[in-house]
Order: sequence, then C-alpha cells, then structure tokens
Amino acid sequence: MRLERAAKADSVVDLVLDQAELLGATRDRLVDEATAPVEIFKVAGRDVRKVGTQLYGRVFEPAEEELAKAKTTRAPKVRRAVARRAPASARWLPEG
Repeated sequence: MRLERAAKADSVVDLVLDQAELLGATRDRLVDEATAPVEIFKVAGRDVRKVGTQLYGRVFEPAEEELAKAKTTRAPKVRRAVARRAPASARWLPEG
C-alpha cells in the first residue's frame, strides 16, 4: 500500500502526507499483530497453571495425607519387664 501511494504521489509533499496517513493504519496493524501472541500466552499460562495444579494434587496431596495418617497413628507401646523390689517387710528382717 505504501509503495502504491508513493508511486502515485505528484510531489514530495504528497508523498509525505500519504505516508503520514498510513502510519495510523500501520500502528493499528502492529498492535493487532502483537496482541494475538499475548492472548495466546495468557491462555497457555492458564492452562499450564491448571496442569500444575492437577499434577500437584495427584503427586503431593496423597503424600501429605499419608504423612498426616502417620502422625496420628502411633505404634503400640512395648511393655518392658520391670525389676520390682521386694516389699519392705521382706527386705528388713529384725535380728533376733
């Protein structure tokens, strides 16, 4: 479009004015072309976040539940043999 207008221009002034008119259209086109990839990255970012959330839920939450169960479940106490002392009457015998 720029080349067509440049070829049809009668003078340098017409050329500059035509090119200035096309700057707005060029700016709009560049903004549209830059906006499309940004939208793609935004959508892709949301999808990556969803995948990450699902992965975390599948991998780490079961492990956290198992840790919580392990903390609440205690091993039964082991009874140990205790050396008992003889009653006081058996220990002390009066002389005589």
